[in-house]
Amino acid sequence: MRLLDAPWLFRSRAELEAVRGKLDKELRAAVEKGGFVLLGWTDLGSVYIFSKNRVAAPADMKKEKMWVWEGDPIAIAAYKALGVSPVPLSVVDVMQSLQTGMINAVYGPPLGVVALQWHSKVKHIYPVPIAESTGAVLVSKKFFDTLDVSQKKLVLDLSAKHLKNLNVQTNAENDKALEALQKQGLELAGEPGADVRRKYEELGAAARKELAGKLFSAELLGKVEKELTALRARTVKKS
Repeated sequence: MRLLDAPWLFRSRAELEAVRGKLDKELRAAVEKGGFVLLGWTDLGSVYIFSKNRVAAPADMKKEKMWVWEGDPIAIAAYKALGVSPVPLSVVDVMQSLQTGMINAVYGPPLGVVALQWHSKVKHIYPVPIAESTGAVLVSKKFFDTLDVSQKKLVLDLSAKHLKNLNVQTNAENDKALEALQKQGLELAGEPGADVRRKYEELGAAARKELAGKLFSAELLGKVEKELTALRARTVKKS
């Protein structure tokens, strides 16, 4: 499931939603294999880098004391691809570490960064999201199988309806939070050129290749990347 959080995989939320919809059966099967039933997705938002010093290019990150969530293989793989040696910490230690100078850059969706008050210790926002952060609501398959057919349908239908509404609200609130942070004085770096974005996608591909067979299957990775290629080809054709 963490494949959906892979660094520099999706260019937009629309791409994330399209791929999730296309590979719905495979993803649900993966969840059931683990003993759960997927009731629906929860979008946590685009993950940005927030820093005390201005970060305007990939090379700038090597100069910073970047935080990485301790034990998170996705983020660790992303920083490894960048050639960055981050400081691993639990979430509860981040605020104090920002205050003491142990770290000077963090990452997260705008809403999360505001909720944790990390924004009060940084000055800059890097405009290229690392990833689209995804969550999910699951229920024990053992319990779900005790329900009759009509009950199962009711649970799935209601979950799909309300989680869709929740995602619309969450994405809107993340957009508002990003705007609010800029109004409060955080500077959003200028958009990088197409060559820099291509570089990130190359780095993302390298990170995903390293994680394939460990965190997610190479087969599922291939399906996701194939679907993305086809999706982008259709988009270019339409435009």
